[in-house]
Amino acid sequence: MSSKTNNAIKANKAKSVIYQQAKSLGLPVWWQMQAPRIQNILINHQRQFDAQTKIASLFKASKAKKQLNDLKALKRINAFQTTTILLDSFKRIRPSIYAPADKNLLVHFLDEDGSTLRTYHLNSHQVSIDDLYISQENEYSSGADVDLNILTTTMVRLEWIDDPKQSRSARKNFFRYLTKADYMLDQFQVYPESPDGLPQSSEIPCFLYALEQAGVSKTTVNKVKQIMFHLGITTNLLKKVAKKFNLRLDVKSYKLNANGKKSYNINSYGPHSKHVIHLGLTRKHIFAIKPTRITTFALNHPEFVKQEGSTEFALRNGLITYNSSRIKFLDSFEVISHLYHNRDELLIPITQSNVPRLLNNEYQKVDSLSEEDFSDDSFKEIGRVDGKMKFGQSPFNQVINRYTKQYEEIINFNVIYFDFETLVEDGEHVAYCISYIILKYKFRKLHSTGDTQHFYGFDCAEHFLEAIPENSHNLLWTHNAGFDLRFLMKHVSSFSQNSNIIECGTRLKQAHCFYKSSELIIKCTMSFINSKLANLPKMFKDVSKGLSLEKESFPHDLINASNFKSMWKLSYLDGFEDKDAMIANATKIGAVIEDQIDIQKYAIHYCNRDVDVLHHCFESFRSMVIDRFNIDVYRFISMPSIAYAIQHNQGCFDGCFEQNGVALGFIRQAIVGGRVMTRDNEKHHVKHQLADFDAVSLYPSGQSILPGYVRGRAKFFKDSVPETADYYIARVRFDSIGKRRNFPLSSIQQDGSRNFTNDIVGQTMVLGKQALEDIAEFQGVQYTVIEGCYWDNGFNSKIVDTVKELFDERLKLKKQGNTLQEGMKRCSTALTGADRNAEHTRKQIHKLISRTPITDDLALFEEHKYLYEHYSPAHLGVQILDASKHIMNEVMCLAEDINARIWYQDTDSMHIDRDAISKLAEAFRAKYGRELIGNQMGQFHIDFDLKGSEGEVYSKESIFLGKKNYLDVLACDGNDVEGHQFA
Repeated sequence: MSSKTNNAIKANKAKSVIYQQAKSLGLPVWWQMQAPRIQNILINHQRQFDAQTKIASLFKASKAKKQLNDLKALKRINAFQTTTILLDSFKRIRPSIYAPADKNLLVHFLDEDGSTLRTYHLNSHQVSIDDLYISQENEYSSGADVDLNILTTTMVRLEWIDDPKQSRSARKNFFRYLTKADYMLDQFQVYPESPDGLPQSSEIPCFLYALEQAGVSKTTVNKVKQIMFHLGITTNLLKKVAKKFNLRLDVKSYKLNANGKKSYNINSYGPHSKHVIHLGLTRKHIFAIKPTRITTFALNHPEFVKQEGSTEFALRNGLITYNSSRIKFLDSFEVISHLYHNRDELLIPITQSNVPRLLNNEYQKVDSLSEEDFSDDSFKEIGRVDGKMKFGQSPFNQVINRYTKQYEEIINFNVIYFDFETLVEDGEHVAYCISYIILKYKFRKLHSTGDTQHFYGFDCAEHFLEAIPENSHNLLWTHNAGFDLRFLMKHVSSFSQNSNIIECGTRLKQAHCFYKSSELIIKCTMSFINSKLANLPKMFKDVSKGLSLEKESFPHDLINASNFKSMWKLSYLDGFEDKDAMIANATKIGAVIEDQIDIQKYAIHYCNRDVDVLHHCFESFRSMVIDRFNIDVYRFISMPSIAYAIQHNQGCFDGCFEQNGVALGFIRQAIVGGRVMTRDNEKHHVKHQLADFDAVSLYPSGQSILPGYVRGRAKFFKDSVPETADYYIARVRFDSIGKRRNFPLSSIQQDGSRNFTNDIVGQTMVLGKQALEDIAEFQGVQYTVIEGCYWDNGFNSKIVDTVKELFDERLKLKKQGNTLQEGMKRCSTALTGADRNAEHTRKQIHKLISRTPITDDLALFEEHKYLYEHYSPAHLGVQILDASKHIMNEVMCLAEDINARIWYQDTDSMHIDRDAISKLAEAFRAKYGRELIGNQMGQFHIDFDLKGSEGEVYSKESIFLGKKNYLDVLACDGNDVEGHQFA
């Protein structure tokens, strides 16, 4: 054999080896490839494998290090040591952090320099870790814009504080320890350590559970549920419950004496009675006092309890005995107080992961009704019975007339419009300029006192407060009170007991405080005109001649603490996107001198202009509301409060009642907002044209189709709805469903989210009359009525007339170009919310949920407050919401029946195949005898918006991922303009 042949055989064998190796690894090789190429593929694969192995190794090491650091931090925290860690680490270890009864954990969010941004009192399920951030929406283009988020890289300091001596307002809600053995104390909500977690009974607040265990009727317990709000029972609420429900409560409390020994005392609440309810109380836990089969020896030796499987033994002569007549069994107070007193040895602190979910208000749901729940004292008339409602209420505290000695309203005061300009220094917004104008409100007329003023410099806020007249009452208006207030708070001198901060959602509605001898009420114009400040001149053209805002031409990113008083070289603006517009604006006001711009003059001018626009536009809005409704916005805090007054004054509530207690709790379960979902709750990528088909003024439209607001008091029914019922809200059980829909009509709460679903057979729900009729009509549902409440005094139809008048008047004003139409629009929308929601008052108090530092010695605190006697016309809200959903159901169910495909719904709008709209309109006309498309209430119109477009706008491609999570690629018929719409 020649050497050439021999070499070929060897090469072939070598190729075969590397080929087989490559094939075994699943690499893309074939025999015809040359050996070097196969070799290169193998080498590249090995490099990738080595890199992946190294990455995996590094990741594993990093993960191990992270776990070790977490473990060390957790050990320090659970040893009650102050610890500073990353927020990301806190998220991971939080479920394992102790939640003892005698200590509270404060979570301080730290700034880059270690100063505290905000402090939370950590209560599980009260503070969602994903929601722990500070954010102020970028509401309008202004120096007051801010977008400050706390990121996962933020540091948090965890600090334990000892609970002070138990106060009357301390809440009792659950036992914060687990026993080391099973003492069978479940009826007292004291549970053993278990891998299965806590039983469902742990989620019932302990006071309610104790009442049940003590033999209080279920009807009474249901009523007590409705006056317990948030965290549990307090001593003050104990008194109220005992008095209101005629209960005699004897509460035996555990005490720790100064010498370290335990003792007890008994407090009695309610009227004298032969039937006494005996309750026990340890720190943060209340329970029924009842006999047990537990001995002291068993309590002190959990290891024997585990071994014996019993608690009914004692130790006699060194031996465990069960039968001795001398064995003494303890009652539940003796057992639980002994365990708590010796908690370090006998108990295990509960952790954040197994704290019962008490704070979601689930316990306020009403499981059953009775005739007693609808007694006369559960209702209050809301017709024109309160004189204060007609014109609102003065924002100021009443004062005593020195002559009559009677309390009187403040009728003469100053009205001040103001605005801050800010710059960012070390991540913090700092006010450097304030503009303001002071007006005199005297004998119901407004008088000017001069031109808009300003202060420039970091002490501008303090100078502004000093400029406010002494011994005066002052109503201050700004367009984003939540932002601007922070610069005043650090300088105000005092708060009174009546001082408060009123918020709704993330918006600040009102703040009440004092500066020296002057009373200050700060209100937010955005609560009335929800628009950017720059848009107001367009909305109120008649009063805004010569006023315009070029805020987009202000260089917020360039101004800082070093240059805000300087002359800037024009070249300094080279990187500023709107340089030319800014120079043109500055030239108009004489702020450009040769090659420099006077930034101080420029900033003052535009801050002044902000105030001028706000002053003139808001006063114009106020005049319009007075002329049309005889209502002064000075006396209200938001459009919903004005809307409520309008309905009240128009007689819309005459003959109507609101309710509290169990009746209210039951009715609230029927309140369901608009449907938001993708088709079949699935993801979709649509590559054909869609239209955004919107309902015209959905909620006012819902009111317009009502027979009116239901009159009278609710009455109880069981098993079937009375034939005399004009309206009802019922608890029903669904027995079958005839038609499954792409957009189902009923919903259930799942993982904290409302999901509309066809899977309702066997489910029990509370629904209003219209919602029940809809699901029967459009989905063929069969159901069994269990119980509910009904009204049989007819309807007050005035709301129908009022909402139609407002809508028609708004259309008329819109055609005329009258800016009151914007106010009418806001008012019409607000009419629907007055029956369901109200602003919440947050007072300055010391029981901490959150703390926001203002200065070293001033902070804003927040606490949940009890609502003992809360009345609400919630059933009117059910009427409106159900009528609004009925409008959507008629259209969407018909669309599905004729195969006009809808892909997404968000309350009052739907993404529908564009070519199906005309077919749907014809089918709607044939079925209901009404026109579907138009601009009147109850109609629909296409509502995509694309800047620069001509003709009808549509989506040429859409991706739907879930609720509030979609993308539209927009185009139009008239030109080539395209754009995107995200949600």
